[in-house]
Amino acid sequence: MDRRTILAIALSIIVVVGYSAVMKRLYPQSPIAEQGEESAPPVGATTPSRGAKEAVPPTPAPAPTAAVGGTATPLVAPPAEREAGIELANDWVTLTFGRRTGGLLSARLKRQVDEEGQPLELVAEVARFHSGQVVAGDGQVVEVVEARPAGRALNVRLADGTTLSWSLEDDSYLVRLKVVAVAPIRLVGPTGFSHKILSTRYYGNRGFAYGTAEGDEKAPFKKLKADRYIDGPIPWLLSEDKYFLQGWIPSIPIPHAGLLVRAGEEPDYTALLNLTAGETRFRVYIGAKEMDALQAADPIFAKRIHFGWFRVVAEPMFYLLRFIHRIIGSWGVSIILVTVLIKLAFFKLTHNQQVSMKRMQALQPQMQEIRTKYKKDPQRMQREIMELYKRNKVNPMMGCLPMVVQIPVFLALYNVLLNAIELRHAPFLYLPDLAAPDALFGHVAGFAVGPLPLIMGVTMWLQQQMTPTTMDATQARMMKFLPIVFTLMFFNFPSGLVLYWAINNLLTIGQQIIANREVAAAEAG
Repeated sequence: MDRRTILAIALSIIVVVGYSAVMKRLYPQSPIAEQGEESAPPVGATTPSRGAKEAVPPTPAPAPTAAVGGTATPLVAPPAEREAGIELANDWVTLTFGRRTGGLLSARLKRQVDEEGQPLELVAEVARFHSGQVVAGDGQVVEVVEARPAGRALNVRLADGTTLSWSLEDDSYLVRLKVVAVAPIRLVGPTGFSHKILSTRYYGNRGFAYGTAEGDEKAPFKKLKADRYIDGPIPWLLSEDKYFLQGWIPSIPIPHAGLLVRAGEEPDYTALLNLTAGETRFRVYIGAKEMDALQAADPIFAKRIHFGWFRVVAEPMFYLLRFIHRIIGSWGVSIILVTVLIKLAFFKLTHNQQVSMKRMQALQPQMQEIRTKYKKDPQRMQREIMELYKRNKVNPMMGCLPMVVQIPVFLALYNVLLNAIELRHAPFLYLPDLAAPDALFGHVAGFAVGPLPLIMGVTMWLQQQMTPTTMDATQARMMKFLPIVFTLMFFNFPSGLVLYWAINNLLTIGQQIIANREVAAAEAG
C-alpha cells in the first residue's frame, strides 16, 4: 500500500475503531453508574411514543415500577437466598431454573470457558430478576405452584394460572418457550451478563437491542442511566455482549417492554415484557455468538455478530478463514494464509499502482517546472501535466483505484478478526489468545506491551521508506508519525488483527521491491 492508501485506512480506522478504543480506556470493566439513580415512569405505560424514550420522574422512587392497567407499583425482587434449581442440559449448555420463582438462575456454556477454565456463566450474579419470572400487579414475583421436568423440557405452573413450557433443543443454544397467560402479564426477558464476562479484557457491544417499525434500536448498558420504556410492536428483543447473546423472538410482537437498570458497583439490567392474555411462543437463544448456531436459530440472531458496514464482504472473509482453519487447525496460520490470498488477489492492481507511483515520483522535477512556468494559467498547467503523464505512460488514477478497492476489504477483515468468537482463547506461537492484545512484556500505563505490535510498527516504517510519494514536504512529515500512532493504537488491539497487519506489511514490502526493480530495469533498458 502506498502512503495515500495508508492515510485513507488510518482515517477509516479512526472513524471505525477510535470510538471503541476511547470507550475501552474510559470503561475498562463493567460500566459504573452512580448510586441513588432516579427511577423511571411505569414500564409499559401507554403514553404515545415511537421506539424508546428515556424518562426521569420529578422525584426519586425507591424501586423501579411496572404498570398493569395504568396502575404503577414498585417491583419487589425475590429473596436474595439461592433457591433450589431444576437443570435442562445438552452438550452445549446447562440451564438451571428456580423451583420457587421459575426464573433462569444459571446458564453455563460447555463450549466456552471463563478465564479460570471453567464453563462460562452467562447469567448475572447480581441479578434481582431472572428470565422467565412473572411479575404480578403488586410488584412481587409470582411463585411456582408446580414444576414438572421431563428430559430437556420443563413445564411450570404459577400461582396466577400462567404456565411456561421450556424445551431445550439438541446441539443448540436455542430454547423454545410457550407462555399461556389467563390475563395480561409482565414477563422477565433477557437480562445482563455475569461479572466474569463484564470484567473481561474483551470489550464491545454490551447492551440491549430490539426491533421497531422504523428499524433496529440499541440501548447500550453504559448509556442506560434510568429505566426506559418502549412502545411496540416489538418483533424481537435481546441483550448482548461482544461474544454472547440472550435473544428473544416472540411469535406475536410485544406491545410494550421496559429496560430496567439498578445502578451500583455491579449494575443490574433487566428487560420486562408486557404480554397479552393467551398464548405467546418464543425462540430464546442463550449462548455464544457462533455463526452456525445463530444462523440455525434465526437470521436476526446471526446479524448480531458485528461485522460492520461491509458485512457483504466480511461474511465471506469469515467463512474463508474458518474453511482454512478446518484444514490447517491453527487460527494464526489461517490469518496468515488469508492475508496472503488477499495480497495475491490484488497483486496485479497493487503492482500497477506501485509502478505508476514510482514513475510519477521520477517525474516530480518536470512537474514542478510546469507548475512554476504556468502558475498563472491553471488550465494550461493541467494540460501540460496530463501531456507529461501521457508521454511517460503514467496513469495518475492508479494511485486511487487500489485504495478504493482495498479499504472495504481491510475493514471487513478487521471486523472479522475483532468480533469472531472463534479467535477467543485461540493460541498461536507464544500468544495465548488471538482475541486479546499481545502482553508478553506486561502492561505499561494501561497499554499491553508485546513484540507483535512493535514488529508491525517497524515493518510499517520500512514500508514508508520504500514507498514512492508525490506528497509535498508538509504531508510527508505528517506521514512519518503514522507508524508511531499505529503502534500505540495496536498495543491494545487483538493480536490476531495485529498479526494480519504485520504480515500484510511484510508482503507489501516484498511487492514494492519487485515494483522498484521493474521500474529500474525499464529505465536502464
